[in-house]
Amino acid sequence: MTTIQPYMLIFIFLTVLRIDYIYCTHLYVVVKSNRGVTFFDLIVLTVSPFLFVLLLTAAVIAIFISLLFSSAVDLICSKSNLSTLCRLVKQANLDEILSTNNNDFTVFAPNNYAFNMLPDDATEAVKDKIKVLTDLLGYHVAGGVELFFEDIDCKDKLKMFNGEFTFTKCIGDDVFQVGTGNTYNALPEIIDVDIEACNGVIHIVDQVIIPSTSR
Repeated sequence: MTTIQPYMLIFIFLTVLRIDYIYCTHLYVVVKSNRGVTFFDLIVLTVSPFLFVLLLTAAVIAIFISLLFSSAVDLICSKSNLSTLCRLVKQANLDEILSTNNNDFTVFAPNNYAFNMLPDDATEAVKDKIKVLTDLLGYHVAGGVELFFEDIDCKDKLKMFNGEFTFTKCIGDDVFQVGTGNTYNALPEIIDVDIEACNGVIHIVDQVIIPSTSR
């Protein structure tokens, strides 16, 4: 009688599980069809453990590729401290735009703390009016450019998705990406940098970038 080896159990798990990674490049990585485990599969494994090594290698490569090919919106929604931004991006139907590979994006992503710091009237306006929400979120995205932190210079002027400009301001070692509607005591500081997506790069800020039209 054939002894069931540990690698056989792992193989059974992988064959039952269909691993499809669908990201902004529309790349599909399929480790094995989800047709299930057949008697032939077990025979092949019994006589050829090398096949399992190849399959496991394919699974590892698939996971690695999934990390490389995550879109900006995928990465935003994967982070617990950006859950509010994720929800608002979907509410404004901007998730499809930030998932496309037809453009490069630089996203200044406000964390949950940043949205909690918004005045109550601004929060209500964002909730009730999709146009205001779209304009606000668009003020955090620069299209057609992929700016890593080392590429951002003090006194830079950057055109955003909503047509307005943001400005880079440096105070000591701190770097801020400031909107025309931000007050001096609530400047959006870049606190986490260079989160790479397949279609751009994300920097996390600790205040919402406010356009002048949102005053």
